[in-house]
Amino acid sequence: MSSKVYGPGNERPFGPLVWRVVGSAKMAPAAGEPAPDTAAQIAQLEAQYQQKVREAHAAGVREGEIAGRNRAAAEFQPVVERLTRSIQEIANMRTRLRREAEADVVQLALAIARRVVEVLADQSRELGSVVFETTRGNLDASVDSQLQEIERGLADRLHKQS
Repeated sequence: MSSKVYGPGNERPFGPLVWRVVGSAKMAPAAGEPAPDTAAQIAQLEAQYQQKVREAHAAGVREGEIAGRNRAAAEFQPVVERLTRSIQEIANMRTRLRREAEADVVQLALAIARRVVEVLADQSRELGSVVFETTRGNLDASVDSQLQEIERGLADRLHKQS
């Protein structure tokens, strides 16, 4: 659309502006009063507008929740993966530590035994005999005494079964 400004002395005659009438030729309401159909239409349009606003708000909330969940899942996924690996390492570490502790306990027991037990050779004893002499008494751990103990155990068992 363009316009042109006419200055003094360059005037053009203008005629009255005629408006077209669109739709039915109903009687217009008095000034300041909406037509009865128009008021109902306005109320209906306002109700529709409010409904659309509520629907748009609910849709926005749903989209925001979905986007928030997706973003949180993306941010926490590496943390969950690291936690899973840490739990697996701890579970594996328990078995490894138990094996290492068992080996260490055996080594410690042997070291204690070496310091506590002083083995002395006795030429008066026959080969294969072992006698522990302590303040509480003597313990014969020779091969013959071990075999005798096994024999007694088997005999007792046979006696109980018959």
